[in-house]
Amino acid sequence: MDSKIKEAKARAKSIIIEAENRKREILERGKEEAEEIYRKTIAEGKKRIKKEMEELIRTEMEKLEQEMKVAKERIDALVKELSRKFWSSLD
Repeated sequence: MDSKIKEAKARAKSIIIEAENRKREILERGKEEAEEIYRKTIAEGKKRIKKEMEELIRTEMEKLEQEMKVAKERIDALVKELSRKFWSSLD
């Protein structure tokens, strides 16, 4: 998961760099217009990153839930086996 977070951060940085590059190119058309485009680019990038992070979190949660289910099944099996051994040792 850490590598995916690093990838998301790298994409975010790339989006910021892209926005700054677009800002510089557009400055010739006027500072106000450039600032608005910059803000929109950042907002779009944030939305994309948020969506990616939500998907990553959802995926990781599903994996953890599955791992917990497997662990519970293993614990239940161990308890059943120990109980069986305990009761059979009393006979």
